[in-house]
Amino acid sequence: MKTKIPRLAAALVAAAALFGLVGDASAGFVYIKPIVTPRPIQDPIFLWEFEMAVDGGVDGVQLVKNQAFFTIYDIPGLISGSNSQPTTPPFAASFNLLGTDVSPVQPVVDDPALLNVTFRYTGNDTINVLAGQRRLLGIFSFLSDSDFSDVPRFIQLAEQSINRRTGQFESSLRIVRVNLPEPTSLALFLPGAALMGTIVWRRRRREGTEPVEPTA
Repeated sequence: MKTKIPRLAAALVAAAALFGLVGDASAGFVYIKPIVTPRPIQDPIFLWEFEMAVDGGVDGVQLVKNQAFFTIYDIPGLISGSNSQPTTPPFAASFNLLGTDVSPVQPVVDDPALLNVTFRYTGNDTINVLAGQRRLLGIFSFLSDSDFSDVPRFIQLAEQSINRRTGQFESSLRIVRVNLPEPTSLALFLPGAALMGTIVWRRRRREGTEPVEPTA
């Protein structure tokens, strides 16, 4: 059962984007391709995927166990525990109503009614990224369940990494534009996805792998 999501947070984030907070920081965690696509389950569940990298910037940064992380704020309908992330290098995810502290960076808004997700580096080895270089980390993802109209067009991403030369924490906050399918494309996608699901179910039922009739 879906609930109506407050839209004040999304409106504030969109307003901040108009004032120039959109984009990458010069160093630390950076997003490459934030994409949200519908999945043909539960009318629908949305799959969020972020291809993430670490950028050395001018000074270069390093990742340190349990100290380097990034937080994505205020996802309507975020499903706790639905995360997927790279195992090499290893990361772990946590879900909280209030974001992990990224001092001195503060989000534009951290809505206490909406979950955030934090991905933290858990490896034992330090990963050095030198000045002017970038290392791809892989795809980070999670699921959300909300009305299409409530999926935000902009989200906040805060990160914390360590400067290789100074040994000090460096943090940044940016507003990330979300790539969403057009509503017309979504309307065409869902009936086809439902049809494919029905075909797969019937095939499995004939093979004896799906003995129970699905409920509406």
